[in-house]
Amino acid sequence: MFPFFHALTAVFLAQSALALVPIGRTASGRPMYVAPNGSRGVQVGNDLQLLAPNGTLLHTFTNVAKRSSSTLERRGDVNFIEASTPLTRTDTLQAFNTSFVVPPVPATFDSQLLYLNAAVLVSAGDSDVPFAEVRAVLQYGANAVQGGSYWSIGTQLELIPDGGIVAISPSRDFDPLVQPGTEIVTSSTFNDVGDRFFRYLTQFPFIPGSPVLDFSFNSPALSVAIGLETVGVVKDGDYPAGSVNFKQTNLTLESGAPEMTWNVSGAGTPASGGPYLTVDVDGSTNAEFTVHF
Repeated sequence: MFPFFHALTAVFLAQSALALVPIGRTASGRPMYVAPNGSRGVQVGNDLQLLAPNGTLLHTFTNVAKRSSSTLERRGDVNFIEASTPLTRTDTLQAFNTSFVVPPVPATFDSQLLYLNAAVLVSAGDSDVPFAEVRAVLQYGANAVQGGSYWSIGTQLELIPDGGIVAISPSRDFDPLVQPGTEIVTSSTFNDVGDRFFRYLTQFPFIPGSPVLDFSFNSPALSVAIGLETVGVVKDGDYPAGSVNFKQTNLTLESGAPEMTWNVSGAGTPASGGPYLTVDVDGSTNAEFTVHF
């Protein structure tokens, strides 16, 4: 592990015994927090409580779970393309998995941030607008938590549209860097522990020691999504060459594999010259998508 991550681990251990404080901010000023691996989050009313592995309260995000009838707003410092599909309230998401291969690093590094991610979105009550997104990410570039001119993996909770971002730190001896050509598998699974919560574990199941995001919500998952987010891209060389293929994408509900269609949204078309996303195989079983750079 690099000294940078040793230093961060010391910060995580110190914070696990104290109240959590932002470790940095995004380009638009949103706070970023880091919680030690083994932490879990629980929705209590309109609040989200973040608990340390020993159950100590680390932080409370106050009044973030609000019902909203407005449309989803993405934060202003992000460009995105994604394929998503809505879920029903009466058929609980059981598992959402996908795999892809780490692409080459971009030819140039201009302090850009790239996130290839698979996410589960959650709303408050019967609202159709999410307030939280839990996701597994492949990251190029540096944020306040980790990174640089290389690819690394992580798990994050994002409070939408303008709340904080929580990243889970890896185990002490785990190096989050991954090399181009490495196959990555992500999963978000429903963990039914018999209580009133909808608890989801988001992780990299075949990478020992990697960070696990564990959050319990009052409502079932609203939708799932796969895609690309970018911050600070200024030229074509800031993207990797070629494309990234998400394959073996499987979505399972309580009733089984549903009949469904993926919807593409966000910037990017073949004619525009920027990155774009195509649905190559539709449906809930072995679906495939390609992010074209």
